[in-house]
Amino acid sequence: AVVSTQSTGIPVLMIILRTLMSFVLVGLFLPTIVLHSAGPTAPSQEVDLGNPDNTAQLQYYINRDLLTTTLHSLTHSATALALLKCLLACTACFIHRRHLMIWNIFTPRMIIEMCFATCTSAVLVFVVMLIERTDRLLRGELAKIAKQQK
Repeated sequence: AVVSTQSTGIPVLMIILRTLMSFVLVGLFLPTIVLHSAGPTAPSQEVDLGNPDNTAQLQYYINRDLLTTTLHSLTHSATALALLKCLLACTACFIHRRHLMIWNIFTPRMIIEMCFATCTSAVLVFVVMLIERTDRLLRGELAKIAKQQK
């Protein structure tokens, strides 16, 4: 019997990471679109686009709820899109349930879509929580600095 010295765990892990990494990266960087956009603003505020101080980040600082609302809206939209893809994969499985290749084509696709939706949603929730916590800590530190300067 020939014993292989190569571990089978690392290649399997690399395949899983290669398969899921694009969805992890989308989940990580999708919320940064909100932070670097030209800026949703609060409905009650006028924005002077010629003023370089009126960036999206400043609008998020002025209106406390704007960042949270925008991030949650983005998370809900991305999750809804991922769940729609899962629904369509389930529908394809249902329609082709008598097809000869159901176990080779349609079912693995449904399982992969569900794994992708779960992975993307989990990473998005983690990143949104991280951004909200960072925002809360920065606001606290800025408030302390403002009190010390008075």
